[in-house]
Amino acid sequence: NISKSLDKFAQWNEKSVDIRSLPPLLEFHEIISRVESILGEKQLSGEVSRFIRAGMTTLYTNYFNVSLSASTTCLESKKEILGLAAQLHLSLATVDHGTTEHLSILHLCYELASQQSRNKDSNKNLSKFWALQLQKAHECRYGRMNGNVAMLKEIMVHTRSVLRNMDGFENAKYCFI
Repeated sequence: NISKSLDKFAQWNEKSVDIRSLPPLLEFHEIISRVESILGEKQLSGEVSRFIRAGMTTLYTNYFNVSLSASTTCLESKKEILGLAAQLHLSLATVDHGTTEHLSILHLCYELASQQSRNKDSNKNLSKFWALQLQKAHECRYGRMNGNVAMLKEIMVHTRSVLRNMDGFENAKYCFI
């Protein structure tokens, strides 16, 4: 039953707020795989799936962090994470394009795509695509800044350092996210 499964995942989502209670990587991978399987059910419309996924942003973010901090993270794992993060991006763009969480996920997508673009067999336009998505989300959140590209790039660098680095806000040049 989809409803019972979603209730169980909602409990995991609540638990994931406390990073000390996160499951080991393999168990976490299983949880995310089951969530994705449920969200792919034909009984759920794409829109409902996106809203549910957006509601589980903390669970996904912690999964990404656990996966990427594992010493065994390989190119295939990073491709999987990029695919999941891309789905989360679509969900967050549906809900609110300029949220802090969305900016963080977009920075992650850009970083993973940039790493993949160094591979000779990869799509070189992937990192350009994610850079454009980052730009759109920043413009949505902070405005167009009268077309000042240098200012936009500075803000993008700032949000990346705040959102993607440990103690990013404490070390930030500007006091905003």
